[in-house]
Amino acid sequence: MLKTTLEEREKELEVFRQESESLKGQLSKAGAEMSTRRAKKEEMAWSLSELGEQLEASKANEMQLKGKLEAVEGAKEALEAEVK
Repeated sequence: MLKTTLEEREKELEVFRQESESLKGQLSKAGAEMSTRRAKKEEMAWSLSELGEQLEASKANEMQLKGKLEAVEGAKEALEAEVK
């Protein structure tokens, strides 16, 4: 009777050990996935920041070119007026 109970307990213990190992594996996998997602999030944030900087540089360049275009158009109109 005692031996049977002991064997049953040992079987239960082995099942618990297996479940524990399975849960540890799942936890490790989830941790790795979380780490990967965190790295991708950081990469996306960096890319977004970089795009924002490029957008601001493009806007500044656009304003500069617009000013030059207006100056050239003004000079062109002045030359056309002189020719007439």
